[in-house]
Amino acid sequence: MGLFDFLKKYFAASEETNQKKGLSVREAEAISREFGKFLAEELPVIKDEDLLPYPKENIMEALNISMQRFRKQTDFDVSKMMNSLETCRQVLSTFAKIDSCDQEAVSYFNQFSNVKAVSEERKGECIDLITKYMKQGMVGQ
Repeated sequence: MGLFDFLKKYFAASEETNQKKGLSVREAEAISREFGKFLAEELPVIKDEDLLPYPKENIMEALNISMQRFRKQTDFDVSKMMNSLETCRQVLSTFAKIDSCDQEAVSYFNQFSNVKAVSEERKGECIDLITKYMKQGMVGQ
């Protein structure tokens, strides 16, 4: 069973809402699923927050709701799912707002599937931008 099928199965069992933040369990499921699809299919080389399918805060909230629901369960599928959700949270934390002076370069580098595909002449610039925005994203948490 895949992570998002697993989430769907467990979220379907409850329609309760998270009163603290306002996202319902179904909304959290939808956001988590869309973010997972984004990571699998569209993950940019430089983690530009504006490319996320939902605002960064909403995605983090959805992932947190998902983790809260399963924290006390101990079966193997839940453990694997919790590890996947934590990985999603860690990747999300690396997304940052891109400074206007870097937007053109970031757009250029995000046309590539990975850093290896960037020309040798511009690879250093790409790595510098990856590092800059990864740090900014993580500090902003």
